[in-house]
Amino acid sequence: MFVSFFPRPKWFFPSAALWALAAIGFWYAFFRHLGVTVGLVAAKPPQVIGVQMLWTPDFLWFDLYYILASALFAGFWRLAAPQKWWIWSVVGSLIILYATYLQVELLVGLV
Repeated sequence: MFVSFFPRPKWFFPSAALWALAAIGFWYAFFRHLGVTVGLVAAKPPQVIGVQMLWTPDFLWFDLYYILASALFAGFWRLAAPQKWWIWSVVGSLIILYATYLQVELLVGLV
């Protein structure tokens, strides 16, 4: 099933793991503070608890970073190994990962 659903699974899954590690590393090394430098995120944002945290500048800055990193990864695999189920396999997996992250953030923020 993996062979017909994911593009080149022997290369896809290791590249996804490496891309995730690289994206996490770049986030903590460079991009997390870039929003403050450019002025997109306040230097000392107030602590927000509840659903309102979804539209705080820090949260939106991370959302933008995740979308851009995901788009680069998905675009690479669209060009490298185009196939019929690309949207469902690659983009769908990225959406599932984000939805899981969002659920954890909401559960922690609401407690």
